[in-house]
Amino acid sequence: MAANTTNIKHPGTIVDLLTKPFVAFGNFMVNIMENNSRYREVEFLQALSDEDLAKRGLKRDDIVRHVFGHLFV
Repeated sequence: MAANTTNIKHPGTIVDLLTKPFVAFGNFMVNIMENNSRYREVEFLQALSDEDLAKRGLKRDDIVRHVFGHLFV
């Protein structure tokens, strides 16, 4: 006696099919941001203590402005 197993992936609902491009685009944008050196610098600075930030002349509220300052008008 033989046993066969067939795995067929269900394509999903119409809503799943319509949202896939938007989910893919969102994931793409997240990947771009996470690989951006400025984003990594923001994460690094946010991980510092308030005391360490003060030694650098920064406040926690000023981190993004400090890193992306050239983009602010």
